[in-house]
Amino acid sequence: MISAQQNIECLTKLGMLKYFPVKDNVVAEIGKLLNELCRSDGEARQLTAAVCAKHSEWPGPGKIRELYQSEIVSRRPSEALPMGCEKCEDGFRREFTVFERKNSRRVIEKIRPETPREARETEQKLEDKYTRVQSPNYERDSKENFSSTVYPCSCRLGQYQQAAMSKAGA
Repeated sequence: MISAQQNIECLTKLGMLKYFPVKDNVVAEIGKLLNELCRSDGEARQLTAAVCAKHSEWPGPGKIRELYQSEIVSRRPSEALPMGCEKCEDGFRREFTVFERKNSRRVIEKIRPETPREARETEQKLEDKYTRVQSPNYERDSKENFSSTVYPCSCRLGQYQQAAMSKAGA
């Protein structure tokens, strides 16, 4: 919730935009929108600055909400997120898939490092083996010799990230 003084200042700045509504009841509704969206006076100032920087005409409430999500919510500190564990990085773990030829057969190996440090070391080893050095296992005509994917960890942060990905995909 923002202060009444900040709400008035934001509405005044937004009033500089071309086609900003002039009816008092409409301006009051825009003030309510700012109050609903913004958690603090600082967020209200940031949102108003973003609107004025990106638009020369009044964009409407839908665009205000979009800007709020992209400019304010996405930049909030991650302290509100649950804690991760020592096995993950930001709630995600890495898995490497290695493709090699052994005795004329293509062999696929999955590697799941236990810690982020092990993941970086594994990636470095695979890059050294397949990318930087011409190895007998290097397949020029085929796909990459290894790939890396991320998956959510089983910790609370990983579960939170998985839920966020599901929500975004829906």
